[in-house]
Amino acid sequence: MESKLLALRRVVDELSGVYGVVAVVLYGSHARGDFDEGSDIDLFVLFKSKDAMLKGYRGVVRILSRSDLFIQANLRGLDELRECDPYFLQTVFAEGKL
Repeated sequence: MESKLLALRRVVDELSGVYGVVAVVLYGSHARGDFDEGSDIDLFVLFKSKDAMLKGYRGVVRILSRSDLFIQANLRGLDELRECDPYFLQTVFAEGKL
């Protein structure tokens, strides 16, 4: 069985290839290094637009459903960032790892 880190890298590589994806950011406890065995893996998947996100959504679901990892993915288009909670975005980009 592949290690959790290798499995996560594989998922991130696959997500990066989905139509319209411009960035995949790891944030939360795994990015900070204070996770435990039961912690989920938080990923912020940024698309070039909301339309691109809607077109790429099935690809993201397919990739995540094949993974054995407990991943919580937050999907957004660049044109939606102004509508996001600024504290959430600050957290993602302050502690996030690309």
